[in-house]
Amino acid sequence: VQKNKHVLVDFTDRERFTDKDLGQWWESSDTVRQQGMSKAVLSLQQTKVYQRGILFVLLNPQPNGAAFAGVKRSTEGIDLTDHNGLELRLRGQGLNNWKVVLTHSMEDVDPKVT
Repeated sequence: VQKNKHVLVDFTDRERFTDKDLGQWWESSDTVRQQGMSKAVLSLQQTKVYQRGILFVLLNPQPNGAAFAGVKRSTEGIDLTDHNGLELRLRGQGLNNWKVVLTHSMEDVDPKVT
């Protein structure tokens, strides 16, 4: 890990990512609507050779085409004060369009920062 680089999640690291860590993620999908109910499941695939996280998504669009399915994880308690960037390493299959949403409470942030 480089200076000022903190790995939040590495699904491939058996020492740093376990089934317990997987439990920190929860589904965030349109599961309450009658039409358009979608589903997302984050699973840990483990073999003797490798480990990886797999996001399974079933999109069931409403008549107007709206649908979403995903997972969330809180970063509460992780100090990223001295960090100034974010790097994502992802691989997708099937769908061509994916959306990553990052949120921040903006507490203790310089008001001049946007």
